[in-house]
Amino acid sequence: MTKKDLKSGMIVILRDGSVGLLVDTREGLLIQYDDYYGVVDDYEDHLKSKLYENSDIMEVKIIAEYKSYIIRECLKKAITIWRRIEEIELTLEEIAEKFNINVEQLKIKK
Repeated sequence: MTKKDLKSGMIVILRDGSVGLLVDTREGLLIQYDDYYGVVDDYEDHLKSKLYENSDIMEVKIIAEYKSYIIRECLKKAITIWRRIEEIELTLEEIAEKFNINVEQLKIKK
């Protein structure tokens, strides 16, 4: 999903867990949170924040049933249409340390 795919009425979930509703305004597409708003123009095309890493958009949902003006209530019945999948890159040393073993004991299978 890219920035141009975002539409008014969609719900976004950020890396830090914040939930926002996309709202079309005269100034452009905004993200309305509980007590503040963000500007979609502050995002790269691949939905990463230009300002803060913890503000990257991680998930986009559409509202399946609108029964409340409270975003968190709408979220209960929302359908995920996109979720960021991130690769994890680790060295052999980092994996060995995680399992508290020597690198020589480590065998990686495909």
